[in-house]
Amino acid sequence: MRSVARAWPEGTVALVGPLTEPEHLASLLEEPNVVSHGAVERRQVAALACAADACLVPHNQTPLTEAMSPLKLYEYLASGRPVVATDLEPVRRVEGPVTRVAPGGDFVAGVRAALAAGPVSEQQRQRAIATNSWATRSSEVMDLSLSL
Repeated sequence: MRSVARAWPEGTVALVGPLTEPEHLASLLEEPNVVSHGAVERRQVAALACAADACLVPHNQTPLTEAMSPLKLYEYLASGRPVVATDLEPVRRVEGPVTRVAPGGDFVAGVRAALAAGPVSEQQRQRAIATNSWATRSSEVMDLSLSL
């Protein structure tokens, strides 16, 4: 994230959500264009995603991140903004226009590519919402459980 902040010094990297381990991000927060907003209401998450030039889901590759459910990714896809995420198994399982960056790869290049692509069309945004909605996902689980 520091590389992203430094690549766009005129921009802002906004970290949104509770900081449970602030010391982990201390050096990143020293960058002049990185801000931490702390926790916000769900409605504000959607508004922030829609206002962003790009939505980022950076992760180190660990057993925890390989087992996570990338909920932010679904919210970001629903915004229609360009999305960049570390290419982990849980991210690969999400359908939608995501620029994936290999773990430890060049996240700046991924952000650059996503920004060049720009926001998705309204049709693509609606398709991502429909494909990844809780209704669709729970229906798939129910269909699978009933077929056993």
